[in-house]
Amino acid sequence: MSAVKEPINLMRDDNKRPDGTTLLPWARGKPMAWDVTVPVPDIYAESHISSTATKPGAAAQKTAQNKIDKYSKLASTHIFYPFAIETAGTWQIPQLDTPQASQESHNTIPWYSAATATVPLHG
Repeated sequence: MSAVKEPINLMRDDNKRPDGTTLLPWARGKPMAWDVTVPVPDIYAESHISSTATKPGAAAQKTAQNKIDKYSKLASTHIFYPFAIETAGTWQIPQLDTPQASQESHNTIPWYSAATATVPLHG
């Protein structure tokens, strides 16, 4: 599938933009945009340790949610997927919609840890 790296047409007021976008619709008639964070802020930092000590992937999940909030204006034109990987290796990635699953309605993004050793994809 054709994609554009750092699309200028999706630039925000603060000159930030997602890492990429597909050129054609990905699902539900909308192209997909994504943003990757590697590594997630230090999971051993005092500000994260209370959550990361009890829930693997907590810092990555929080970072991914921050990306969703940051690019919330894209929701009307794009399907947005954040990808976050912690310094210790835990991934938080959304379940991806494929064109075959475009008729499904998703109100939340389910998060998956690399500890499960699977990356769920529709199709």
